Amino acid sequence: MGFLNPASLLFGLSLAALVVIYLRSRSRPSISVSSLMLFEEVPAPVAKSRILRLDLLFWLEALALTAMTLAGAGFYLLGSQPVGRHQLHALVFDLGAGMGAMDRHRSRLDEARSRARVLISSAPAGDGFSIIGYALEARTLLATTTRRDQLLAALDKLQPMAVAARAAALRAALLDVRGAASIDIFADRPLSKEVIQEARPDGRVELHQLGGTADNIAITSLDPGVPRTSPGHCVLRNFATRPAECELAIDSGGKPIFQSPLIIEPRAQAIVTFPPLTQSGVIRARILTADALAADNQRYAVAPSAGKAQALVLSPDTDVRDDLARIVLAINPSFIVRRWIRLNFRLARPQHSISMSQCCTTAAMSG
Repeated sequence: MGFLNPASLLFGLSLAALVVIYLRSRSRPSISVSSLMLFEEVPAPVAKSRILRLDLLFWLEALALTAMTLAGAGFYLLGSQPVGRHQLHALVFDLGAGMGAMDRHRSRLDEARSRARVLISSAPAGDGFSIIGYALEARTLLATTTRRDQLLAALDKLQPMAVAARAAALRAALLDVRGAASIDIFADRPLSKEVIQEARPDGRVELHQLGGTADNIAITSLDPGVPRTSPGHCVLRNFATRPAECELAIDSGGKPIFQSPLIIEPRAQAIVTFPPLTQSGVIRARILTADALAADNQRYAVAPSAGKAQALVLSPDTDVRDDLARIVLAINPSFIVRRWIRLNFRLARPQHSISMSQCCTTAAMSG
């Protein structure tokens, strides 16, 4: 038991006021006299007076004041709540890219599915389960149900995303499962205790950590360069604690551009340069050798067009024209930007034409 607001116990002084009232009103002797003897002289009977008379009304009033005092002070009792016959369970899955990593010829998500099936099959009949996934955000993949076939079908549909899981998404998932008697989280990395404490789940929380550290090489950057002008480059990073081998292939429109085996030092990166492209379009870089995580073994980039093109920017505001020129050149650096000035609601002749470097210099000076 306890009191959330001990200062409210001062209301208990009202019990002392009640005793004083009874001392005042009940301490005098009282005599019962018949109404037919109101005008007759009779000797006064001997009556004994008591300091405090505790009758039923006093105890009722004292009980009411005590209940109001305890209610104002936040009186509560801690006790074990009897468990119902049927419980609600929540299965929370990390659907980040790391769950697609391979461990012993099976992915971490496959291992999570296997453990979840064991929990579902071992639960008493009538218990309900819900399935929640999180990566960039939390999503309820299956609402609470007792049908085992729907639960198993929902588990088979789980797929990892090519993004890293966010802590904010896990917080949102834990808020969605409040009220569940047990919460089982399947993730490939330890969870912060602060995240779970902030969510304040109602039921038991258990983490099923899947896999450990694994050797992985990722493509972290791909720059196509400028066709027929400047070469491109691709950046690879080795996340393992030992040297790793891989084979990199780059193609454009199905035509091979570069392919070579590489050896990358532990926790290091390698920059691979390839010759200028002959034409614009989409290029693709791939790591052909298998590693722990396949989501980061492929990357795309768009090579800008090498042909000259013109872009017309209209705005009466100089700053707006400069901002629009920057956006146009970011889309395609080979654009020739023409800026028009609107005066008296008429379009005048173009002031001048600028190339990419001229536009950037003019925009920087005006900004």
